[in-house]
Amino acid sequence: MINLTFADNINCFNVQPVFDAETYGGFLVEICLQDEHADAFHRLNDSPNPEDRALAAHIDKLEAYVDKGAFGRAAVKEEGGVFTDSGYLNGGDGVQQIYSGAHEVPAQYKIYSEALLMVDNVELTSFLMKFHALGGEYMKYADQNLNTMLINERSNDFLLLMNDGEMHVSRTLSAYYQGMAEHDKWENAVNTPNTRAFALMPVIADANGVNGTLAEIDFAAQKQDIIDNSILYNRVEAVQKDGIKPLFTFEEWQNLKASEIVGLVSWKHLYETEELKTLAAHVDGIHNQRAVEADKIVSVEDFLLNINKNYMELAEYPQADMLRVTREAAAEILARGDADVYRLTQKGAEKLSPLDAVKSNNLCYSNNREFAVKHEDIGGLDRWAERKIADIMRQSERGEQKRSKHTEL
Repeated sequence: MINLTFADNINCFNVQPVFDAETYGGFLVEICLQDEHADAFHRLNDSPNPEDRALAAHIDKLEAYVDKGAFGRAAVKEEGGVFTDSGYLNGGDGVQQIYSGAHEVPAQYKIYSEALLMVDNVELTSFLMKFHALGGEYMKYADQNLNTMLINERSNDFLLLMNDGEMHVSRTLSAYYQGMAEHDKWENAVNTPNTRAFALMPVIADANGVNGTLAEIDFAAQKQDIIDNSILYNRVEAVQKDGIKPLFTFEEWQNLKASEIVGLVSWKHLYETEELKTLAAHVDGIHNQRAVEADKIVSVEDFLLNINKNYMELAEYPQADMLRVTREAAAEILARGDADVYRLTQKGAEKLSPLDAVKSNNLCYSNNREFAVKHEDIGGLDRWAERKIADIMRQSERGEQKRSKHTEL
């Protein structure tokens, strides 16, 4: 319907003021009498040859016996038309597909959009871990995303992007820095029906975790803002293996060979101070608008249910009254007894025992490899998430200790 609003597409259709097959059949007969065949009929009728005039009279007599209803129904079937309150509609050849779905329609043309959800006063690290387990096949990104938040816990704002089976958390400012991987993720992201974007806004960060707010945001608008307001580095500071720290201009860096860049220990992009200040002010302004933009404040449980809905619908044998979880999360929850775990099969949800996690090699079945827990057991996900976060933090601390020892040596 959106594509039909374009003039070229509207012109591909015809509407006739008829409302049933019999009337349409009669309309077509009248058209036949008025088109190029009518001239031939008149020539027969006006011919000096008596046989021609007799044929014209016979044709004229046969017209009264035409089954206009059958003629009309056959025409409708052949044309693929339909009777509407405004008349008979047919055509459609040459219609151009401007948008493949509502998600591609520019924001300024939208009459309405899906409600943007917001969760306030939530422990973001635990929430983010459950997000990975309930939102889709995202567990392989969990460590990296949690570390991004924990390392930069005092950042004002983070962006979370779900796109093409990937989930990435980045500092909001990093997404605006051209040359950064975070910027490339947003610039190259494609808007599909499943693409969603969120802002994570820490308020308090302490030993108990990172507390704050999570709000869903408009992906297309955020991507366009990143593209319109991103800044480009003008220098690159590098470290060579011999300890020398060369400083490259943008042009010099662009002209370096790949082998020369690989030979460096590390490098970082440098940006103009005034541009950084302007960008920081812009991002702060967006941050202050997040709460205003949110259409609906919901509980943590309702938010996760909303996120999980699409993930469950993608299952081979979905169970709408349950929460689908990834295989990794299911195996760990089952082995530790955090909650009852079910396997989704054609016959329904099959309850598993803790031994199944061992006997089936962490639930690696050949068939029916999709799992779920009951809504009321969402508390078991809390216990699982706490352990996963603790493991990630311990691994991060061990990594820091190794790096410190390496530096001292």
